[in-house]
Amino acid sequence: MRGLVFSASKAALGVLVSTLLLAGCGRPATLDECNEIVSRITQLELQSRGSAGQSAEMVKETVEALKKTTLKDCVGRRIDDQAMSCVRNAQTTQQIVKECF
Repeated sequence: MRGLVFSASKAALGVLVSTLLLAGCGRPATLDECNEIVSRITQLELQSRGSAGQSAEMVKETVEALKKTTLKDCVGRRIDDQAMSCVRNAQTTQQIVKECF
């Protein structure tokens, strides 16, 4: 189960980071914004897994895995307020990938 969460999360984040790299407008993403994106994706991934993804250990492992793959590629990349608002209101990780970036 843990591998499935990490695989899905890594795939979503890969697309997200690629999109951030291509975005030409906005401002450089801050560490706080990138942490917020990681937190929101983690929250949505674990919600999609139901009660199986809600243990404290699973949450911690997922956040750490996402931080390792995302923060270094996110901080300083172009982002805007509209994208952050979209992330905050997204209901799925796919919505973040397809609509926010």
